[in-house]
Amino acid sequence: MKIKTLFLILCITFVTYFCFAQDVIPIEAKRNAIVEECKKYIGTPYLYGGLTKDGIDCSGFVFTTIRDSTGIQLPRTVKALYSFVRIIPEDKKQKGDLVFFKTVESRISHVGVYIGNNQFIHSVSDGPNTGVIVSSLKENYWKTKYAGAGTYFPVELNTSESYIASDKKSENTENIENTVSYTESKKKTNTFNLDSSIFMNWNLFTTDQFLFNIRGVTLQVHGVYNKWKLHPGFGIDFKYEPKMNIFQIPMYFSLSPKDFLRIYAGTVFTFGKPVLIGSEQEIRSSIFPGILGVSWQTPAIKIGKTGLRFVQDISYTIFNKENNSALNFVDSIVAGLVFQSGLRLDIYFN
Repeated sequence: MKIKTLFLILCITFVTYFCFAQDVIPIEAKRNAIVEECKKYIGTPYLYGGLTKDGIDCSGFVFTTIRDSTGIQLPRTVKALYSFVRIIPEDKKQKGDLVFFKTVESRISHVGVYIGNNQFIHSVSDGPNTGVIVSSLKENYWKTKYAGAGTYFPVELNTSESYIASDKKSENTENIENTVSYTESKKKTNTFNLDSSIFMNWNLFTTDQFLFNIRGVTLQVHGVYNKWKLHPGFGIDFKYEPKMNIFQIPMYFSLSPKDFLRIYAGTVFTFGKPVLIGSEQEIRSSIFPGILGVSWQTPAIKIGKTGLRFVQDISYTIFNKENNSALNFVDSIVAGLVFQSGLRLDIYFN
């Protein structure tokens, strides 16, 4: 009864946290919404300081369209936008990212919204076509003035490189569109992230038959340090296995060589007297060595400082006979091999 009460408290805590976490909307959907909103402004006349379809300038166009389509509030001026974004390599830019230009000497003085296929939408103050138009990065004029791309979306977990904004030097001017203060900067990935997961535990075996078998549930808390290549981490699970009459707390170290892959191993503390599923045979748990496992996860659906993933985990926990001798192969698989399917919520820290 104490085990069930403890596990019920943990479940309520996790569900409460999960329900009140901010809604997660796919970034791809946001990018598409930005492009559609930008297209609505095509033909709008240029107006210095403008923010509406009656007239709009380049940074006002970025500010208004992104705010109205996604709710993301970006800075209002070119200066602030360029300082705010994370500068990204050319092969990383996507729809909805910002493209910057040096139209006044060596100063970054113009901005537009990238819409894919080397095209961008922006508000132009002079030239053969003015107002909000679609242009190409391959056009001679814009190709020679192009200074780079930046994004305001969160860093993907599999991003290992740092994006460096070069050419940022301090300058002063009275023109709101041309003023840029350059600061030598280096944008980095998040130093640390924490994730919480909830799983359904299952396997396909009992001692006497092959069939789908729901074993229990697991709550997991795990932290990852992102500054090292293998992304080391540490995790604690709270695993309830009613068919084995036990509650377990695995504690383990992990490595994540890829964003979609996590390998882990550690010790297991077991409460209750374990029995083989499908029999009354009592067995003995092992504290160390305890557990070995691997997880696969989908790319994160992210917004702000959180991300949601679907996870498939396979783990093997060591059990022995009552006299501490090894179980036979079939019994060890029935007792120790567990598949876990569920959801993972990531929280990113700088």
